Amino acid sequence: MKMEKSNKQVIYDERQQQIQLKSYSLSFWFVMFILYFATFGKTDLLLNIAFWGGLVLNFCYSTLRGVGPFVDPRFGKIAKIGRLAAVPLIFLGMLVFLVAIIMSILEHDSLRESITKCSYLGLSGFWLICMGASIVYRHYLDKKEADK
Repeated sequence: MKMEKSNKQVIYDERQQQIQLKSYSLSFWFVMFILYFATFGKTDLLLNIAFWGGLVLNFCYSTLRGVGPFVDPRFGKIAKIGRLAAVPLIFLGMLVFLVAIIMSILEHDSLRESITKCSYLGLSGFWLICMGASIVYRHYLDKKEADK
């Protein structure tokens, strides 16, 4: 029995390739900018911001421009999964952010200590909220454009 391969690969056009390349360059320079400041100060927090912030910047920029796989209907199942996963991503981000705030209040005495110790979890929640919101907003813009 011979199985045929599916040739349903999505090919970006020139505009989409330029947007994707711009998102790569923006995230690269964001990471370089943050890593430059990491040499002067608190490196562990800034490394977290540089790594996750660069990924989220890349994801959100391409998603808001309509290039990402979670918003482009040509990707089929992945676009449907993105539409379904956007709102739970926002709620998960809010939950993680609230857990970080509660942990910082319960475990630490001073505000400065709580901000530095629980910032990783709080930033993770913030990144999840940004990613989910970018998917939801892009779907809103697509729907608004289709109605016109």
